[in-house]
Amino acid sequence: MVHENRGRISRISLLFDHIGLFSEQFIDGTLGLSNHQRNKRINLGYLLPEIRDQYRELATEVGVDINQVRVMTEAQCRMVMLQKYEDLSRSVRGRMMYAEGAGSCGDEVCDVPTDTEAEQIRVSCKGITAEAYRRLARHGDVVAFWSYDKKRCRYDVLADAINLARDEMGVERKIESRIVSADGKKMIVTDGSSLECVAL
Repeated sequence: MVHENRGRISRISLLFDHIGLFSEQFIDGTLGLSNHQRNKRINLGYLLPEIRDQYRELATEVGVDINQVRVMTEAQCRMVMLQKYEDLSRSVRGRMMYAEGAGSCGDEVCDVPTDTEAEQIRVSCKGITAEAYRRLARHGDVVAFWSYDKKRCRYDVLADAINLARDEMGVERKIESRIVSADGKKMIVTDGSSLECVAL
């Protein structure tokens, strides 16, 4: 969610972590969308009915039509990272990307790429998340909500991505990430420099 200066929610975006082509898995094929709509300017109204229904109540609660809820995909963020930051120093690229044989987050927690994939420079979970923060921060302060995943969505990854967005991408807006613990009993809140645990 993005907040304006007055604190009002001005934008809601969803970020999908996915394997394979996003459009083939999540886009409603009955809508007859163009390739541009399916791959570039995606909103919640384009997704499968079961996904739309899952978020409809939240959109209604904050007064946003589902067609105004933007959808960002892992593939979109990865492409920007590869194109925009190719000239960064090796040390900085090491924070954003991983090379042959290394795990996505640099600690072998994420999936190790296949032999074919390992021949190419890959974007880390931190890099993809930082790019998502950067996109959102263009419109105001950011409050991001995440579902815990031991591989791709962990407290340290989210905090490091905030610092990456600030240090290397020039993001000056406030960014706060909130992630519900695996047992659903608490929520961890981080702004990149501090960590707070809130009971649910």
